Amino acid sequence: MQIKRFLIVAMLFLIIPAVFQSCGKDDTEPEQNTDETPGNIPGMGEAEGSPEGDLFKLPEGIRLTGSMIGIDCNDGDELGSGINVTVCIKLYNEKSENVELNLPTGLVFVCDDASYQNGMLLQGTKIILPGKTNTNFTLFLYCINAARGSSDSDAIFQFGPVTKSALIKELADLISTKKINLAEYQGETLGYYEAVSAVQSAVWSITDSPDGLTDYDREAIAQLPNK
Repeated sequence: MQIKRFLIVAMLFLIIPAVFQSCGKDDTEPEQNTDETPGNIPGMGEAEGSPEGDLFKLPEGIRLTGSMIGIDCNDGDELGSGINVTVCIKLYNEKSENVELNLPTGLVFVCDDASYQNGMLLQGTKIILPGKTNTNFTLFLYCINAARGSSDSDAIFQFGPVTKSALIKELADLISTKKINLAEYQGETLGYYEAVSAVQSAVWSITDSPDGLTDYDREAIAQLPNK
């Protein structure tokens, strides 16, 4: 937890300049909500309501073996990208054969306690779940509620919808070819947190600011290394 707090503080030092500037289940893509404005997307930022989209469901034969808690599992794979929202996911595959679990771009994880940030996956990821086996993995996510608290052991999450926000879709398209996931930065801690800070700043420009993506955000994303 001390390491996580240190990294959050370090990331904030990288994000603050961008924030100030910004303030001056199937494979079918969800229908986009084009009638929306930055800083007023349901369930994001301080906007009322719940995140909108098609609710994500686990595949048949795959079930949770415990609550999804807002901490690192300390075992298993580490997937996704982000710092503020961390979720430990524990699954059991009831089938005899392996199952590939696909977590799509735009998947929202909703915290039971509204004082905590909700999290979003901005690049889809997948994991193989061996048959008749428990699998634990940690998923790192981007915060979509800047004013709320970061996840911790008291935060319990649920699978939410795959967002239909056109503004988030635009951001996801911009970063789709960029290296942002932890697994892509083996031994490159600074590079990873620079990427995370650029993307998190862009997310907050959409979710918590009326300005939307700024020129600063777009340039910072353009400078990220390609996959």
